[in-house]
Amino acid sequence: MRQLIFLMMALSGCIGGGGSGGSGGDTGDTCGGPGFDVTQSFHDPSSNQCIDLVRRYECDSSCGDCPPFEPLPPYGECESSCTALAEDACLATTGCGAAYSDATQDTPAAFSGCWEIAHHASDNPYETCEAHDAVSCASDDRCAAYYHADAPHDFARCAVEPSA
Repeated sequence: MRQLIFLMMALSGCIGGGGSGGSGGDTGDTCGGPGFDVTQSFHDPSSNQCIDLVRRYECDSSCGDCPPFEPLPPYGECESSCTALAEDACLATTGCGAAYSDATQDTPAAFSGCWEIAHHASDNPYETCEAHDAVSCASDDRCAAYYHADAPHDFARCAVEPSA
């Protein structure tokens, strides 16, 4: 009987080349399955663009505890309840941040979108918006991000959100 149980565990991948989270050693193999990809789309506050992050997860929890996913970037997700909001609604909604195309010599600043506040707390919550970089600006609900009007549309500055 003991040999049958050992054979069943070996065939399931839970021993032998157990892999990440398996009880039979860590060889880097999957534990009892082919794994899967998880894709999430995040708003990159440095470029004001959405980026896709694909993470490979190769662990079967039937073999034991699986290691946690790698940490997510400190960005808000591209698709959220904030995404479709108009400027006034965006400014009035906690957890949403307004983005603007910065003023040029010929045009005033213009609202360019509303994004979920990043999943990152500012290192210094008492810092002024103007002192923030792109990531800390995108994580501070008091602030609005301004992007260069001319290509590339990279982060230009951070400022207190205008009044709604």
